[in-house]
Amino acid sequence: MKTTKHLFIEIVILNLLFIAFGYYWLADIKNSNDTAIILLFVLACVLYIGLSILERYPHKFNYPVKATPADKTLLHQLGVNTVRYIKLTLTLFFTFYIIATAFALPNGWIMTGTILFFIIIMGILATGIYKMFGANTK
Repeated sequence: MKTTKHLFIEIVILNLLFIAFGYYWLADIKNSNDTAIILLFVLACVLYIGLSILERYPHKFNYPVKATPADKTLLHQLGVNTVRYIKLTLTLFFTFYIIATAFALPNGWIMTGTILFFIIIMGILATGIYKMFGANTK
């Protein structure tokens, strides 16, 4: 027997699918931006929550250097800071992408934002790894 919670979840999922594909499961062009915005928002929330959970367990991270007891705390702090910067960047990127989708910005803007996002993410990761190697040699 289904509870009220399960029925509510089914109704919400079916409504989202009907927004995207219509009654006969054909792509609905008119509402495609609405669906994209909803899916981008859900994806952003899932990634943010996942990184927030990951941030609480720095001792399980796979560090690029061997952690000694002397620099373990510093490595954990650097790992947590790297995850926090990635969360901030993901939040800003998805906010930009949702706004770009809602206002139908030209593809050049979206492509520039995507390239900039990947450059920033690689810079954050490279900086974090560089600092971790520096912390290990002290």
